Amino acid sequence: NVSKIKTSIKLGVICPNSYENDFYNFLVKLNSHSDVKFNIEYVIPFPGFNNAFKTPLNIPTISSQEWVNIAADQFTTPITFGDILARKLDQLSALSVDVILIYIPKEYEYFTSENDEDVSFDLHDYIKAYAAQKQIATQFIREKTIDSNLICQVLWAISLAIYVKSNRTPWLVSNTRTETDFDGIGYSVKKYK
Repeated sequence: NVSKIKTSIKLGVICPNSYENDFYNFLVKLNSHSDVKFNIEYVIPFPGFNNAFKTPLNIPTISSQEWVNIAADQFTTPITFGDILARKLDQLSALSVDVILIYIPKEYEYFTSENDEDVSFDLHDYIKAYAAQKQIATQFIREKTIDSNLICQVLWAISLAIYVKSNRTPWLVSNTRTETDFDGIGYSVKKYK
């Protein structure tokens, strides 16, 4: 469903109860300048989303309808956690948000996978597959990411992901020949015990 690109990017947020303030305080950094503290040889300061991409980023407040919470007592397994997240994706998608951020604190890491003799479940893969079928753009953000000392790099990476997932092109390579093709290949190996 490719539609007309809006002038700003509207975020939706799914966040566990009691983590709202920490996650919100991180998200507002996306609209602020951040200096480089590490890897200064090749990382440039983050100028804030709007200055970097010339597109305003609308971050919902904790009390807005674009911010939905989940409670730990709503689920007991990774699969039920995935089902709850899927329902929350549907709820936020109905509000015409461009990208939905899903916050995973350390306490919830247990619910991101399940592997035993009968079940092999990966929350990230499940949500990405569900969201792709419904044309919902998502971005997982883990607590270890927002706690990183490499905050400038993290802000660049998450901002770029949001920008691209909202159907925008971050840059064009100039002076290339029309018969030149740029391909990227990613792979992973999953070992079963």
